Amino acid sequence: MVIRFLFVSCTLLILSACQDPSPLRSETEVKFNSLFKTEFGVLDQLIIKKRLENGNYDTVSVINPQEMIAELSNSQKASYKDEYNADYKLLFKTSTEMQKYSKEQTEAIVNYNSTQHILCYKSKCYRASEKMRNFLKENGLE
Repeated sequence: MVIRFLFVSCTLLILSACQDPSPLRSETEVKFNSLFKTEFGVLDQLIIKKRLENGNYDTVSVINPQEMIAELSNSQKASYKDEYNADYKLLFKTSTEMQKYSKEQTEAIVNYNSTQHILCYKSKCYRASEKMRNFLKENGLE
């Protein structure tokens, strides 16, 4: 009886240790984490900011990132170059309301060069597909 109890206890412990730390993680977070090597548990907000002439950034749009990330997964990898001069910042984040459900990464800024159609987060870069560029235009990018 004691051996059976120990066996069941150990089995439950092993199974619970192998679970994803964020049971809320959807396909959106899985794709984004895979593409940019991030650690989001919940990713439910995308704030698009445009660089102004004075160097500051102004918010253009706030949207759900799900559709954009689906399009991003169809984009081609691009090599990282320091000279990519971002004219937009795409702030992917966990909304304040959802942060209580996820203690993992809550924010990532992806730089976007709208002339060369390159998105970069740290050294991971992608060339935006035509469909993604259209999506970005529909959501405030010129």
